[in-house]
Amino acid sequence: MKNLTKPENPLKVILFDTTMRDGELTPGVKMNVQQKIRLAKLLETIGVDVFEVGYPGQYTKDFDEIVTIAKQIKKSIICGIASFKREEILRVAEAIKPANRGRIHTYTSVNIPSHREADILATINDSISLCRNLCDDVEWSAFDAPRSHPDFLCQAIEVAIRQGATTINIPDSLGLESPASFAKLMQMIVNRVPTIDQAVLSVHFDTPRPTSEGILSSATHLTIIYPYGNT
Repeated sequence: MKNLTKPENPLKVILFDTTMRDGELTPGVKMNVQQKIRLAKLLETIGVDVFEVGYPGQYTKDFDEIVTIAKQIKKSIICGIASFKREEILRVAEAIKPANRGRIHTYTSVNIPSHREADILATINDSISLCRNLCDDVEWSAFDAPRSHPDFLCQAIEVAIRQGATTINIPDSLGLESPASFAKLMQMIVNRVPTIDQAVLSVHFDTPRPTSEGILSSATHLTIIYPYGNT
């Protein structure tokens, strides 16, 4: 499988769409595989770089849909999400096998008590290492990053990059951040993580559109990132 680690053009904003996964979290919203195929082809046509189809380690339906869609998409990257659990990561790797370009997206909560920090760093180390043994294109998300301790967050990012994560995602998981506070967080990461230039830095915000646009505007003045969210 081909991979996307960093954009050839350092000024490029990479588009990552999660409609096929996050969209179905909306009450009453469900898509069948034919609807997702049509959506995937539309996203590819309009130039969306990456789309996350589902959570194959949790749902058999998502696994089957990733396999089906991966066989029909040639340019865009097909992504599945997993926690740090080995069985979930293996399930994503299996689902994206037919993809011309595939990605494993894994996440770990970083808002934790201090006595668990060493264990969580070891978990990040092992999960990213497993992902890289299965796929060249690996995204790691620092779940609940804004509420984590800054020192630990930076340590976690360094571990993820050292083990081979090609994209680091900083999500506003609860949708609580303002543009100013999120920009401050991103600036801190850029200033304090010495290896941050070895990965694509992305942002994810579950906030109303005006706030999201403000956060994105603030973040893009700091570093090379890509936004990711629902269309």
